[in-house]
Amino acid sequence: MRKLIAAVHLYAATGDVQYLDYVELNYSNSHLIQWNFVYPFENLVQLGLVYFASLPQVDALIAEDIRNTFVISMDTDSGNIPAFDNDVDPYYAYLSDANYTWGSNKTKTDMGNLYRAYHNYMYDPLINDELEEYSGTYLHYIHGVNPNGICFMSNMGGNGAEKSCNTIYHSWFNDGSAAWDDVLESTYGPAPGFIPGGVNPTWSLDDCCNTTCGASDPDCILLSPPSSQPIEKSYRDWNTGWPQNSWEVTEPAIYSQASYLALLASQVNQYSNDTSDQYSIEILDKDLYFSTFPKSIILQSPSGLKYSISVTNDGEIELNLVSSIAASTSKSINAGVAIKSAGQGLIIKSMDLSLWKINATTRGSLRVESLATLPTNYVNQINEDLLIDEYPNGLILTDETGTCYKLTVDDSGKLYCNPTGCD
Repeated sequence: MRKLIAAVHLYAATGDVQYLDYVELNYSNSHLIQWNFVYPFENLVQLGLVYFASLPQVDALIAEDIRNTFVISMDTDSGNIPAFDNDVDPYYAYLSDANYTWGSNKTKTDMGNLYRAYHNYMYDPLINDELEEYSGTYLHYIHGVNPNGICFMSNMGGNGAEKSCNTIYHSWFNDGSAAWDDVLESTYGPAPGFIPGGVNPTWSLDDCCNTTCGASDPDCILLSPPSSQPIEKSYRDWNTGWPQNSWEVTEPAIYSQASYLALLASQVNQYSNDTSDQYSIEILDKDLYFSTFPKSIILQSPSGLKYSISVTNDGEIELNLVSSIAASTSKSINAGVAIKSAGQGLIIKSMDLSLWKINATTRGSLRVESLATLPTNYVNQINEDLLIDEYPNGLILTDETGTCYKLTVDDSGKLYCNPTGCD
């Protein structure tokens, strides 16, 4: 599996088809495909394959197999979206009881990252707002919305946390250190921002407490918490080593930090203060309508690749690599296009000639709406694509609050929708 995911990222970085071929030959060996099941313990593979399905020149049937497997499991398996639909967890950061193990904070953020991927690849734009909310709840869990009422990050009082972790198990901030041990008892306490392992109902004293050291070691005391507690209360803020083995609860790890940061980054609006977001076409109180299939907006990636925005017959947004631009059927501009009125957007046709409208909602989500009839007010781009040249120029849409979002595309054909200045 490590070779498989290495090949995914090597293909994305180099375009070398030997890596493409390797993934296409071996992707079906993954548990995602073998089990038809998505869960928060194999994100390296699951999210790697979902990323692979978005890359250019991937076999269409293989990409569809990966996407469908991911979406069906997320939509139907009880621990995924149905857990939210059925209000299973009062803190809205559901894990099954069996999934609370050593390192549960990483499991939480890994779960949030599954919703993040579903949202970012816009597999179902109609539920994008819900998906962003779902992924955010796992971030809120880390920040303090949990049964312990604790921000699961070390020494964050100076950054506004009312209650954060006073200590963690780590040799840099070790038990007994006069400078670094504990926020309350040492000079400094541990450095801010480290995430401990998290609640762990499987914590136990070292086995020696039942045999060789039990009679002589004063630390052979079964502590509650973390023992003898409800699952999500199985946490203790301490860093005593052997034989209490606090590392099973409070030790940080680089992979936990990485999972948290990936989730955090997805929730932070990347607002650009760059006033160079210029646009040469401004549309007020009208939609931009492409009356001829498959004509649409074409965006240029950082390396100069060109991708056309399309909508499938089922209402899913797709980005299609355009190999050549026909001058006779395309209009090219060297700045962005801004649709400056709330609720207005891009109207294009799918292959079955149905009408679809794409516009922006709050927090950078995109809404894809089926239209029975064409709205009265629109600008018609007849028989021409519209190429927005020179990355990072893009299509600017306005949400219902008046915030502007710019659509751009990366070299792999992934669509981004980020806040931007639009005055």
